[in-house]
Order: sequence, then C-alpha cells, then structure tokens
Amino acid sequence: MGLAECPLALTLGDPAGIGPDITLLAWLEREHEKIPPFVLLGDPGVLAMRAEALGLRVPIATVADPVIGEERFAEELPVLPGHTEYLASLAATDRLAPHPVMMLASGALKVVPVTIHIPLKEVPLALTKELILATIETTARDLGRFFGIARPRLAVSGLNPHAGEEGSLGHEEIDIIQPAVEAARRKDLDVAGPHPADTMFHSPARASYDAAICMYHDQALVPFKTLAFEQGVNVTLGLPFVRTSPDHGTAFAIAGTGKASPRSLIEALLEGVTVVEVGPGPGGLTRALLLEGASRVVAIERDQRCLPALSDIAALYPGRLDVVAADAREVDYAGLALRPPARIVANLPYSVATPLLVSWLKTTPWLPWFDKLVLMFQREVAERIVARSGGKDYGRLAVLSQWRTEPRILLTLPGAAFTPKPQVDSALVEFVPKAMPEPPCNVDQLERVTAVAFGQRRKMLRSSLRQLTPDSEKLLVSLAIEPTARAEELPVADFCRIANALAEKRS
Repeated sequence: MGLAECPLALTLGDPAGIGPDITLLAWLEREHEKIPPFVLLGDPGVLAMRAEALGLRVPIATVADPVIGEERFAEELPVLPGHTEYLASLAATDRLAPHPVMMLASGALKVVPVTIHIPLKEVPLALTKELILATIETTARDLGRFFGIARPRLAVSGLNPHAGEEGSLGHEEIDIIQPAVEAARRKDLDVAGPHPADTMFHSPARASYDAAICMYHDQALVPFKTLAFEQGVNVTLGLPFVRTSPDHGTAFAIAGTGKASPRSLIEALLEGVTVVEVGPGPGGLTRALLLEGASRVVAIERDQRCLPALSDIAALYPGRLDVVAADAREVDYAGLALRPPARIVANLPYSVATPLLVSWLKTTPWLPWFDKLVLMFQREVAERIVARSGGKDYGRLAVLSQWRTEPRILLTLPGAAFTPKPQVDSALVEFVPKAMPEPPCNVDQLERVTAVAFGQRRKMLRSSLRQLTPDSEKLLVSLAIEPTARAEELPVADFCRIANALAEKRS
C-alpha cells in the first residue's frame, strides 16, 4: 500500500471525555469535509453507547480484536506524563531518542511552549539553556519538514514581565533564554528574542515570525485559543512520524451532552498545507510538493501539452492533486473551495509574474484566502519588491507589497540553475499577508496614487499628483508631507494617507 493510500490512525483518548463524541461527529462529516480515511483505535462498546446517548446513527463494527493490553498499560503508561511521551517512547531506538515538542497551529498563529503541564512555580527551575535550544532546533527543523517553510522565523518570549527589564524583574532572560537564542543563531537559525510576551501577539508582531516559542503553557495557549479556539490543531514535532490532535482537553463536563464541537478534530485530521501551484509545467515541483507533505495541490496549467504528465502524477497521489486547465490570470480562486492554510507557489514566466502578484495583492476582502505567497521573480524585480523608501529600486510594487504583506527574499539563484539558462539571475520571494494593513485605505485608490507618483519619478509630488487633484500642494501640506518631495522619498504609510485624503475629498 502506498503512503497516499494509508489511512490515518486515530486514538480515542479518555473514553469518559468528549473523544467519542467528536470522533463520531467527524465521521458523519467525512464526505462534506473531505476528511481522509481514518481508523479508530478504541473500544467499540464505548462508541456504541455514546452514539446512542447522542442520537447518532453510526454503524459500529470491530475490525480486529485488539490484544488485551491491561498488564502492559499498567507497566508502561503510568510512568509517562501522557500520550505524547508514550508515543515518543515507542519511537525510541538505540540511535534515536525523540524530543517531542508541542506546537499549537492555526492559520493565524503557531505557538510552542517550552514547558507544558507543570505548576507555574516550577517553570523557572525547569527552564535550561539546553531545553530551550532543543525546542528551537526541533521547531525550526519540523516547520521545514512538515510545513514547507524553508527558513522559519522564530520569535522567543521572555519569562518575566517586560522580558525581565535587563535583570530588574528577573534574571532568567539574561542567564538562560538569551544564551539559548544566541546558540541557535550560531547554528544559523533565524531566531529573535527574548521579547516581552505581552507585545508578541498583536497583528503586526505576528506577521514578523512563523512561530512563537514561549516559556510556559498559558503564555502560549492564552493568545492562541483567543485567536483560534475551535480551529486550532496540536501538532507534535520531533517525532519520526506526523502526529496531530485537537487542541483541547477531555471536557468531561460536556461529554455525551451533544455540546462538543468536532471542529478541532476535523482540522487535526485535515492538517496540512493546500498549495496552489501556478504554471507547474510537466510537474517537477508538483511531485516535490506532494512528497514533502502538502495535503492537497491545485495545479493551474494552461499548456495542454503538460496535462497528461500532470494526470499521471494525480493517479499516483489519489485525492491530493487537482489539475485546473486554465490561464492563472482568469481563474476564480474563490471558486476553488480551498481549505486553509492555503498558499500560492509559482515559478512563472517573468512576463506574467508581476501582473499576477498585483492581482493577488488586490484580493478583496482582505484577509485573503492564502496564508503565504512563494514566488520566483527576476532578481531585479525581487529587489524592487523589498526595496525601502529612499532607494532607487523603491516604487509602486514595493508600496503595494509592503502595505499588505511582509515580503522577504528567501534565496537568489544564478541563471545556471535553470534549463534553458536565462540571461538574468532569479530570486525566490515570500509574502506573508498582514492581518490589518496600516493605515487602512482603498487598494484601488492607492494604486492610482502610486501610478501617477512613480510614473514621473523626477517630478515633485505637487506636480505629479495634479493628475488626480488640481490643489495637490494644498493637500500635501495638510498631511504634513513636503510638496517638493519625490515619490521615492515617501514611506508606504504616506501613500496610504494621500489615497485616503483624495478619497475623502471626492466624497
């Protein structure tokens, strides 16, 4: 049996909790939610009684009698803190001692607590440089292995209020956390911190990292469950296999009442990235995306010659590859019914890369349906995208990209890396959408302003903006913007302010 055909194994959890409830409810939603096949390891009698209590019509049958393991559980399970550690012990070999790391993941946030289910007073004693460094390393490695993030950005919290205020509120940051962060940097990991925990979770801060490393349970889970209470998934990193679970506990008080939501379990069964690949050609990258764990790939290809090869790949990965024969510029992406987290990956001809980027950045309403764009551009175009105000490369593309996303160049590639060899170098650019672009403005109006401002770069703003309003100088003065400035001197926020002022003037 191939990997793509293997069912997921689902363990029931505590039979007195809501595990049976949400398992039954998830099974009933399997077709609507397109849940992959799964098998349950549990007592069929417990399920039958819970189905009757909830009034659910679910056929229950024992596929194979499990080996009675009462003696083994009495010997092994009680000496371990929980399910995660039990799985780690089963995966251990003479050469491998897994270090399991709990990560709570959703489209809005990924968090990792360094210490988990211990009393708060024991946290400072449990924290060590070695434990924090091991947690950082495991998180960075598995974000690449399971989530396709080539170089994860990690933000590490402090333990004390205000990250210790240089020792006045505690020394753990100086003595333990900062040395662990520095050690991780020496291993070429992209790590920042320690940061005050109370400023790490607002929208602009979350856009600056891929996962937050926190020092204790509630420091990580309070912001996470505030943002994604029912959509969150517990992903165990550090194991040699994929393991996910709902992000909640047993909830004994509502077991059997019909009040339990199966949403988190469904998300756990579906966990994985949906990738929209634009211009896959014969499918070289498509194969890699599927091999590296994308739960679903939607390949958009207009060249009819490539479709047979893509169909062959789809046959090897049943249910995981959908081929859309169309021009990417004409596709209704909202109509693709993409399940989050979804992201766009594209190695496009340079002639269409920029128009497609602009169309995705103008998605309405915002937040968009994608959680990330990873696109290949000609290197000089990539440098214009990330350019800052005051430089010669700064222009319309930089303003729109940096207003709505956090763009960064992941890597550059020489022409020799491609066949046939182009005459220019290339660069891979990642765009992470901002939840709330600041300041708010109308994207079409912003595009009009940048078009006239950068369309005549040598002109002063008071001259170029006359195409939009005859009293451009007065408008600029009212915004405290120097009328004699040129477009490349203005930060992104000033273009938004101009767009808003023009919109208000017209209304």
